[in-house]
Amino acid sequence: MRSLPVTFNPARSGPPALIMVYAEWCGFCQEFKPVLKQMEPKLVGVRVYTVNGDDDPRAQEWGVDGYPSLFYRARKGGMYKYEGNRTLQGIIRFITAVEGK
Repeated sequence: MRSLPVTFNPARSGPPALIMVYAEWCGFCQEFKPVLKQMEPKLVGVRVYTVNGDDDPRAQEWGVDGYPSLFYRARKGGMYKYEGNRTLQGIIRFITAVEGK
């Protein structure tokens, strides 16, 4: 997991990306970070990033209304908010549906 580059543009096509918007003070975020890190190798072809919602204006642009928030940038471009169970299977099902596979 790495911090989302400032040049990241969710509207452009590119490698798929799963983005966790978090806050340092958020206990749920701190608990989920290691879980997401364990999921990362199983999300083949998907880059995993983090964004500190307290410090990054993109969180407000994306309509973050709670922490942690998960977003997916599809290969064809476009940002999708994930609101399902925070499990590997749930995230994979969501990515598959977004990508139309």
